[in-house]
Amino acid sequence: MIEVILKALACAIPDRVLAGQRSDPMNVILDGALRDGSGAYITAEATAVGWGAGASMDGANGVVNHMGGDLKNMPVETLESKYPLQIRRYALESDSAGPGEYRGGLGVIKDYATTDGSSRLTLWFERNVTPPWGLEGGQAGRPARVILARGTPEERVLMKVNHQPVPAGLTISARTGGGGGFGPAWRRPVEKVLDDLTDGYISSNGAQWDYGIRFVGATRTVDEAATAAVRAAKAGIATG
Repeated sequence: MIEVILKALACAIPDRVLAGQRSDPMNVILDGALRDGSGAYITAEATAVGWGAGASMDGANGVVNHMGGDLKNMPVETLESKYPLQIRRYALESDSAGPGEYRGGLGVIKDYATTDGSSRLTLWFERNVTPPWGLEGGQAGRPARVILARGTPEERVLMKVNHQPVPAGLTISARTGGGGGFGPAWRRPVEKVLDDLTDGYISSNGAQWDYGIRFVGATRTVDEAATAAVRAAKAGIATG
């Protein structure tokens, strides 16, 4: 409901409203037996998401949704010392933010693996059908998803599951998705696009196809004439 109200307000005061965000805690819950056999464990995390951009700012990367102000980030060291789990990757997800003159915030990738065979997985991931929308010509953020056994013949995507047994060593890759962008992506200054590319926030393909940047050969040197032509064509389509 918060998102619906904000989207309605954007029609009247677009300069004071953020583009769409995840609007869900993206819950990853694991439970099972403790390593020493002394009892059971359960850990529940509300995974960070990307916020929407505004009329004068990029969206925030990797923060809780706007209904979860008291939720905490669980340090990797705490998880691994208390529970039979490994965190194999914890990072911002490249290209997850909605492109725009002001890009959306990036969601995160958090890869879990259990170190024994007793653990069970519960997921509650929303907003995978309707992604966080862009405003004023900005594009939507990437939807959330959870990938099990990524890169193997058993790979599959889940959004909701209840107490599913997971074998030891299986990778659970939670990807929370990003916020919507604000304003047309072809208006984003080239220098900011290159900064995002250097920081790993976007890929080379994202710079080219979402932001209209053209490079000289396989380098990261901008072809200024080609970039100007591509961006002018995008502007013409938008206004034509």
